[in-house]
Amino acid sequence: MARSTPRRSLQFQRPRPSEGVMSTVLLHFAAGSPGGLAVFLILTRLSGASAFSAPFGVVFVGIACGALAHFLSAWATPAVLLVYAAAGTLELVQDRRARGGRGAVHRA
Repeated sequence: MARSTPRRSLQFQRPRPSEGVMSTVLLHFAAGSPGGLAVFLILTRLSGASAFSAPFGVVFVGIACGALAHFLSAWATPAVLLVYAAAGTLELVQDRRARGGRGAVHRA
C-alpha cells in the first residue's frame, strides 16, 4: 500500500547556550529558597515556637519557583512565595484561634 502523503521528518531545535535556560531556573531557585526560608522563619517567630525541625518545605518552594519560572513566567516566583506566605498565615491564625491566644476571635 502506498501512502498518499509524504512523511515529514521531525526537526528538533536545541536551545542556544546564549538563551540561559538553566541560569533562569537556578536564579529563581536561588531567589525562591531564601524567600521561602524568610517566610518560614517569620511565621515561626510569630507563632512563638521555641524549637522546630529543618524546613524541607523551603527546598520544595525553591524547586517550584525554578520550574514555574522556566515553564510559565518569571512572575511565578513572587506568586509562589505569596501563596506560601498566605498559607502559613492562615495556619498561624487557625492555630491562635485554637489556642485562644493573641489574634483569636472571641464570641460571646
